[in-house]
Amino acid sequence: MKLARKALELDPECVDAYNYLANNADSLENAMQLFQKGMNIGRQALGEDYFAENTGYFWGLHETRPYMRAKEGYARTLAMSERYDEAIFEYREMLVLNPMDNQGIRFLLAPLLLQRNFFREYNDLFSNFNDDTSSSWLYNRTLYLYLKFGGVARTMTALRKAIDANPYIVELLIGEKELPDAPPGYYQIGSFEEAVIYFEESAAAWYAHEKALHWLAEYWERHTKMN
Repeated sequence: MKLARKALELDPECVDAYNYLANNADSLENAMQLFQKGMNIGRQALGEDYFAENTGYFWGLHETRPYMRAKEGYARTLAMSERYDEAIFEYREMLVLNPMDNQGIRFLLAPLLLQRNFFREYNDLFSNFNDDTSSSWLYNRTLYLYLKFGGVARTMTALRKAIDANPYIVELLIGEKELPDAPPGYYQIGSFEEAVIYFEESAAAWYAHEKALHWLAEYWERHTKMN
């Protein structure tokens, strides 16, 4: 923390110093303010002409990465503060700047869109990354299909694919497993740690739709009895 502050004394435009201070802040509000300050300074340092010329190629250009890290942090803290529409706005902008989505912003935006019932925008987002087979993408797709069509055959097929990818996610969502005391530092595909990360990012979307969660629990009960 001392070194980050010293870095800002030497270079007031050191955005990653703000990011470090924000990630280690003593409150959510302080973290949000630090991320926002870093984001604003980063945009000013890059300049509006730079944005106009390079939108669509961010993250691939290394000088944009501190700004993009600050913007993600700011959006995350907005979501954690239940300022969902503001968080969605920031995530949308990030995907315009970097449509390849190297940061995985789609995994943060998708559950917010489902939570807010922005189904058309969610479906557009899904279409842009419809070859993604990660468990997070599969579970969010299952939730969308249930909310739009109910427990029909296509929804059930999506759920089975999601469970095959990571069954721990269901157990966390319906309360059969407990979250660890600290978030995982890394994960493997299909692991409990991956499920914990999904829960932290997406559980609120399921809990916003109790009927969907009840349907998930009922299916899981039948599934475990059969197996």
